[in-house]
Amino acid sequence: YWHYTPFQSGMALLPLAFFLFVGNLSAGRLMRRWGIKKQMVTGLLAGSAGYAGMILLNGQITLLIFISMALLAGGVAFAVPPMTAVVLAGRTRDTAGTASAIHTTFRQTGSLVGIALAGLIFSCTQAPITVLMGLSALVHLLLALMNAVMHSDIP
Repeated sequence: YWHYTPFQSGMALLPLAFFLFVGNLSAGRLMRRWGIKKQMVTGLLAGSAGYAGMILLNGQITLLIFISMALLAGGVAFAVPPMTAVVLAGRTRDTAGTASAIHTTFRQTGSLVGIALAGLIFSCTQAPITVLMGLSALVHLLLALMNAVMHSDIP
């Protein structure tokens, strides 16, 4: 799409990897302080804002794109540990492995479907980044709203 070399592609994605790393390191401590629900909703909203900012991606990493990458990767890193905690809460030792495996399977399947849809969007639209990032922002926003409204039993 932008004809980046492999090195340029790796360098362009480096901020995502960095903020995912930082977010994962701080997610556990924040979850104890904020609580599961607040961290999950905050992470999903941050991811939504990050995807929305990435709509402006035009092949160059600007300050806005850098901030969007930080929100996107940090948001995902903040949202996944609370989701895992919810899945494993109240499980016995006998069922914890199965619950974790089912959670991981659904997460991985969702990723695969997302990649397939991204390929479809790139092959069928004139502005694939705009469509892809817009849809991703909308999905994260809807998930955040669902979690904020529906899960009153989660602290």
